[in-house]
Amino acid sequence: MTPQKIQIGTPLDSSDASHTPTGGHWLGALFAAAVALALYLPTVSHQLVYDDVFLISPDLNDSMVPVVTDINAAFDLFNQEYWANINQDRPETLRTKGQALYRPLTVFLWGITLNQFHDHDLSKPFDVTRGAAYHWINVIVNMLVVLLLHRLVLRLFGSGRLALLAALIYALHPLHSEAVAYVAGLSDQLAALTVVAGVLLFERATRAGGGSRLIPTVALTLTLFIGLLAKESAVLLLAVCALTDVMWWLGGRAVGLGRRLAIYGSMLVALGAHIWLRYLTMGYLQPSSSAISRLDNVLIDVPTTERVFNSLKLLAKYVWLVLWPKDLSIDYSFSAITVSPHWTDPEPLAGTILVAAMLILGLAKLRRSPALGWGLLMFTGCAIFTSNMIMPIGTVFAERLMYLPTLGAAVALAVVCDRLLGTARNARPNPLALVLVVVALGALGQRTYTRNQDFKDSLTLFKTAEAVTPKSARVQFQLGNIYAQLKLFDQAVQHLERSLELDPKFIIGAIRLGEVYLTDRNFDKAEQTFSRILKSIDIPSNGPEAAMTVKALVLRRRADTLRAKGDLDAAQRDLEAAMSLGLDDTARSAKQLAYLLHGQDRYEESIPIIQRGLQSKGEDATLLLMLTRAAAAVQDEQAYAAALARLEDTEQGRALALSLRAELLYEQSVTNTNADGRDRAMAMFDDSLALNDRQVTPYYYRGRYMVERTHAYYDAIIQYDNALERDPEHGPTLLYKAMVQLQVNDAEGALETLKRLELINPGVVVFSLMSEAYFKLGDLSGQEEMKRRLEELGKEPLVMALNRAKSFLEAGQPERAMEILEAELLDPDNAQNQLLQRSAGLVQLELKQCDAALASFERQELSLAVQLELEPDLYLAINKARALMCLDRLDEAAAQLDLTEATLESLSDRPGEQTNLRVSLLRRRAELALLAGDPQRASDLAAEGIELTQRRHPGLFDISIEAYVAQGDLEAAVLRTREASTLFFGLDHYPVVLEALDAAVAGDTSGALTTLAAAEPQAGYRNGKPTCERIAGRLRG
Repeated sequence: MTPQKIQIGTPLDSSDASHTPTGGHWLGALFAAAVALALYLPTVSHQLVYDDVFLISPDLNDSMVPVVTDINAAFDLFNQEYWANINQDRPETLRTKGQALYRPLTVFLWGITLNQFHDHDLSKPFDVTRGAAYHWINVIVNMLVVLLLHRLVLRLFGSGRLALLAALIYALHPLHSEAVAYVAGLSDQLAALTVVAGVLLFERATRAGGGSRLIPTVALTLTLFIGLLAKESAVLLLAVCALTDVMWWLGGRAVGLGRRLAIYGSMLVALGAHIWLRYLTMGYLQPSSSAISRLDNVLIDVPTTERVFNSLKLLAKYVWLVLWPKDLSIDYSFSAITVSPHWTDPEPLAGTILVAAMLILGLAKLRRSPALGWGLLMFTGCAIFTSNMIMPIGTVFAERLMYLPTLGAAVALAVVCDRLLGTARNARPNPLALVLVVVALGALGQRTYTRNQDFKDSLTLFKTAEAVTPKSARVQFQLGNIYAQLKLFDQAVQHLERSLELDPKFIIGAIRLGEVYLTDRNFDKAEQTFSRILKSIDIPSNGPEAAMTVKALVLRRRADTLRAKGDLDAAQRDLEAAMSLGLDDTARSAKQLAYLLHGQDRYEESIPIIQRGLQSKGEDATLLLMLTRAAAAVQDEQAYAAALARLEDTEQGRALALSLRAELLYEQSVTNTNADGRDRAMAMFDDSLALNDRQVTPYYYRGRYMVERTHAYYDAIIQYDNALERDPEHGPTLLYKAMVQLQVNDAEGALETLKRLELINPGVVVFSLMSEAYFKLGDLSGQEEMKRRLEELGKEPLVMALNRAKSFLEAGQPERAMEILEAELLDPDNAQNQLLQRSAGLVQLELKQCDAALASFERQELSLAVQLELEPDLYLAINKARALMCLDRLDEAAAQLDLTEATLESLSDRPGEQTNLRVSLLRRRAELALLAGDPQRASDLAAEGIELTQRRHPGLFDISIEAYVAQGDLEAAVLRTREASTLFFGLDHYPVVLEALDAAVAGDTSGALTTLAAAEPQAGYRNGKPTCERIAGRLRG
């Protein structure tokens, strides 16, 4: 047969395979696929963002937990609804479900990838940066769609140039970024792949003769069935095949009725089988109206007529984004898109006219310009399916939904470009038209490249979305959530408050705002926020049960806030109110209340609470563990044995029971100082971890063991971190970690840990440790806040008072320090406290209250005698000498120092302490020499002390400088000051002294005195100002 001349855009007479262009056209297909690869290859390094994390992370999707370690568990994903097991931390009625979404193939591919390419340690948080394998799947599927689109256009319309243009437009269009650069868009890609591959098989099945048509028909049936497992929109394959059939019929191509019936019948069988499987798995087919919120789809509650003409408005918006894809956003939730109340409003009216025009033009061109007509009708028909016109869907508007419809749009736009270039087969393209087409394609590619960068991380994605859809409550909510995770609480609050301004009924947003306030320790704001939510729950949004569930959730959150504020009684009342609602999640409230009672050692009261929680949820391992602990605490052996037996009978309980036995053995061994018992307990903990490595307790005790047995503090912190990875709110671990951090002088880390603990279990111990951390950091305001919090609970511990006094002293405020100490001295319980007496004496010395200081040190000495302390306190002797020097009783001071030096040799077994005392002794002897008028001896003693401390003691440098000035050796004083200024560059009195001494060397004593008199050192070294005053006194002499 002689091939007929094929016109561009005219369907091939498929009865003759020779009409199909072959050979070099594969180069065009490969070129388009290579462009798609190059454009999306950078996305492979992007993080998983937004829904990617919800759908894939085993931390958020319980369905993925077994898949991590068992690849066979991935097949169980075919038995589950798409969103069914996500957000397991939420109550049952608040989880995303009821949308009739069944996409097991998509989730299965993610599950296989998770098993093969992610860390199998479930105890570690899911790493969103390890998204390369998932992105590779999207990139490859997109390439396949581009390749098959090229092949399809070539098969249907016989033009290689048209096929290349359509494939390039499709590969370059930025509207596809959300489907390709966003891992969650995989289902849309698979649906598009199903349609384009299915139409090719449909074309082959209708063209083949005899028995050869069976293979493509069966392949078409399987393609539709498999595609429906990826996404529901794959059903559009039926419509696109019908459209293609009509195009062929109008073009004069005859397909026998029997062949048609066989092909369409097989596809209907595939559809029926899918519907049966879908119902078998989910138990329902039609989405529930309560499953989709107004936030996600603003059209969900509007009347059908109103929904239809608003969907026409959305279709017009889709068309605009196809033609001008400049402003793109990941989200168009309420209230980014408004509902038009009348069809005569400008937007729905324009949408109606536009859609009608596209349908009319498509039908008119389907015969004369079949490629244009086919493309317009395919785009419009598929877009109608996703626009909420036929039925409301889970989202009002999403760019990824256009990945399938734009197959048709790409063909229609390719026809336009092809006509611009010229339709004659062998004619050279119009140069101007060629430039325009190349520029247009380049612009699409450039916009796609920049759009792809928006998906590199969640913050970038939603900041970009905010610029396009600032009125989307969900965009503002997500930004608030992201900033909260980054601990940028001010920005988080700003965006969450904005989300509530846009949608005052956005209860989850309000709850998150309260949680951010709570995490930021703004307890009053948190309590106010949760209280406002509770007042607003009168009108249920998702039915009474959902409303009551929200109420219980908010009551628990407010209880967390009240507990953090220290109002434990109010927290208990809220939790009891949550339990009284009698909901399915009563066990959550029971756990929280029992934990609150355990924190107050009220174990007996917790037992009926735990039992009620067990009645609500059944044999819950966590509740049984709490019941076992409570029974052990009240020493009820029978109840303990029964609870332990029940715990061991649960799937997760065997490891917990073994861990609990190890815990009890460890604590008994600590009480009895039984080292072997602790070792046996640690071996039991290891066995318990072999059964379940997600437990907290074994890692907590590992940390304690390392501290108590080997003082391996840093190794212990690693173990505590392992425990906190499994339970970030485990109070004992947070407490012990903070204590170890303080031990290794990591005050900042300790404070951060204690702030987390404060939210869970505030109290005297936590506030005392926080005060110590603030003390180490020199934060007076923090110490004052802890004092206030402790006074609310009762009495401030003495150690906190002493730390605050020392901080004021170091800050150059001895008067404030003395006020604190005097208040403590009035307490009879502190009368014999040596540390308090010594602290008072030191502050009194700073205030030049010499008699009072000496009396304080003498009371300390008396306290030592009363308590039969046999070892002399050498620091006390040195302090008494300082007080005697202050009173100008120099001989007595010298005797005290001689007594100290005579006793110093008794510390030979403690060289570190001996050296510190020797340095202190040298410093005080040097001071005494200066007072006695012997600056040379003072200089020698100070020099000896400087060498002993390896030049690390600024007080000795101060004495040395003063001694040189007293001797009149100003040049030596300058050299010593310059040395001190270099060594202690943070102490700003040395530059002042150096300036003054330089002036004195130059003969300007008056200028030197003026400089010293004006000195106001700011470095926090309390001896800076007195040193300047003493040197000024020496210069006057």
